Amino acid sequence: MALPAGITTITVTGYYTTIGGASLGGAVAFSPSSQLTDAAGNVVFGLDPVVAPVNAQGQFLVTLPCTDNAGLTPAGWSYTVEVAVPGIDPKPFTILLPSSLGPSVQLSALEPAS
Repeated sequence: MALPAGITTITVTGYYTTIGGASLGGAVAFSPSSQLTDAAGNVVFGLDPVVAPVNAQGQFLVTLPCTDNAGLTPAGWSYTVEVAVPGIDPKPFTILLPSSLGPSVQLSALEPAS
């Protein structure tokens, strides 16, 4: 199902490979900090994560709503990111995905939100 019209999205990408370039496999999960609704009162996202698998080339790609969407409530929400990739620290961290980042962003370029 597609998101409602007017919801700004951003594509988050990343790579998880060995030093030799082989894929580490696994997945990256993005969970919103709040249940989100659009201006019409329809639930857009529950609290379940969106999971992006790491492919055979070691890359993941996922398109998510930006965290500064004026058409989503409540305001001030974020994503918790959980990396389930062999050999990578599994400690969850929080990020913001404002539309000012542009149409896409590398996960490694984001500073965890405080």
